[in-house]
Amino acid sequence: MRNKLTNKGERDLKLINKALENGDPTAYRELMKLYRDPLYFMLYEKVSNEELAKDLTIEALGKAFQKLHLYTPEYTFST
Repeated sequence: MRNKLTNKGERDLKLINKALENGDPTAYRELMKLYRDPLYFMLYEKVSNEELAKDLTIEALGKAFQKLHLYTPEYTFST
């Protein structure tokens, strides 16, 4: 059974659809803005190095955006 999307999930799905359908740079920028800091801090806790955490954050977001077409709305984008 599919879970009902939350407001956050609906927002993310709209941004993802805009990014995929139109290549909308504003949608990519908004996703980056929403998830860059939380991802950075999670990675920083793991590696304890600011520069490495920054590099890993950019790499992870880049890979996520490259695979955006595989996103499944049953799961939140943040996972």
